[in-house]
Amino acid sequence: SKGGNGVRFWDVAATVPHKANKDPDWTVGARIDSIDGQYYITSIVRFRKSPLETEKTIRKTADIDGPEIRIFMEQEPGSSGKSTIDHYTRNVLRGYVFKGIPAVKSKTARAAPLASQAEAGNVFVLSRDWTRDLIDEFTIFPDGAHDDQVDAVSGAFGQVAQSREIRIRKI
Repeated sequence: SKGGNGVRFWDVAATVPHKANKDPDWTVGARIDSIDGQYYITSIVRFRKSPLETEKTIRKTADIDGPEIRIFMEQEPGSSGKSTIDHYTRNVLRGYVFKGIPAVKSKTARAAPLASQAEAGNVFVLSRDWTRDLIDEFTIFPDGAHDDQVDAVSGAFGQVAQSREIRIRKI
């Protein structure tokens, strides 16, 4: 859309439910589009798959979103996090704008700017099959069993809001 700015942020778990862990974390890719200072949560991709199936789903999602949507991923600490981001850059998301973002604040601190904009009436959620689960998770955050959607949406918001500020400064 004209004047729009969209990103997708991935919080990757790459775990399938099994006997020892019946309720593992989810991999979540949240897309936020920003238009004129308002933020639209336009897509949530949420699943539990093996690492290879996770890579395939992330690539398929990028193909559906198109090359104009910038992609970010939470980068775990240490060398394994750097290796994962390097692998996604070279092999999984080649041809897309992609960057790993280290998590430097607590989950609640990362969610605060999004919460502030939501309270101001500037955040909208499309009504889709994923909407109820998203709202439910936000409602009980930070006390719920899972916060993967909150992490992904907060990450997407952080990137789309930051890029908007940079664009404003350049004018």
